[in-house]
Amino acid sequence: MRISVLLPSFNYASYLPRALNSVLHQTFRDFEIIAADDGSTDGSWEILEQYAVQHPRHLRILRHPQGRNRGIAATYRLAASAAKGEMLAFLEADDSWHPECLEKRSAALRQFPEAGVAVSRYSPQGDPRGCLYWHFYQETNRLSLRSRRPQNTFGLYLVRNPAASFSHFMIRRNLFDAIADPSGRELYFDWWILAHAAAVSDFIFLPERLSSWTIHTGSANFGPITYAKLRDLHRFTRELYDSVASLPMSEARRKTLDKKRARMLDYLGFFEGRALQVLLSEPYYGSRFLCHLALNRLLMNR
Repeated sequence: MRISVLLPSFNYASYLPRALNSVLHQTFRDFEIIAADDGSTDGSWEILEQYAVQHPRHLRILRHPQGRNRGIAATYRLAASAAKGEMLAFLEADDSWHPECLEKRSAALRQFPEAGVAVSRYSPQGDPRGCLYWHFYQETNRLSLRSRRPQNTFGLYLVRNPAASFSHFMIRRNLFDAIADPSGRELYFDWWILAHAAAVSDFIFLPERLSSWTIHTGSANFGPITYAKLRDLHRFTRELYDSVASLPMSEARRKTLDKKRARMLDYLGFFEGRALQVLLSEPYYGSRFLCHLALNRLLMNR
């Protein structure tokens, strides 16, 4: 069970050595790192070249033709095209892993071959406001997750992304390769992958904090929820449901999809003067999202 670690790099030179070192110091040693640069201009490529010379057995580096910037989805696919492992683990260049991360995630997937994804908890670090926000997000999602055994999480991933980031999960290679990319989507690519995987496979949740997630003002998800963000999220969920519906899945999962699609929360209503209507039609999801929105606005204003 060789593991391929896919590490996209884009202008995170100040974080990159920490990320690479956290992989190189893993207790599980049967891994390769495929680092793909996405047109960095801050010296990231030169750092990757230095590490590739120092660690030729573990690290290979790639970049797009002419050193272009192609976005996160294309960069992950570039790295995956060169991967040789049966399992794919992901590490964003500004994050890092606990030394036992690969060992514990891979052990869970070996123990339960019917599961396609292993997700673990994370430790937010960096901006205190963002850390507090994502800490609450993580702990509320834990209420819906069972530890250390396969679980059907399809319903969860149709409405939110409990894993939160690529750095916090591992997936079987054949499962990842079978997922078609979204059209023009960047911000929610991790959610897209996980929701499609959950449609056809169980997940395993590990309660250990096996990754450190760096929260800073340059992070894609930092900042308050705005009408423009919700409008984009609304478009994304519709595209996600249409794509997932084309997959072969069990009858139980098909019923879950139909139910979630019919009851999809009207996120835009909270910005269009229809908050009361949304709360009356979907009291649970509406009140949950309203609390989420209030916490976000309180903590994440730049």
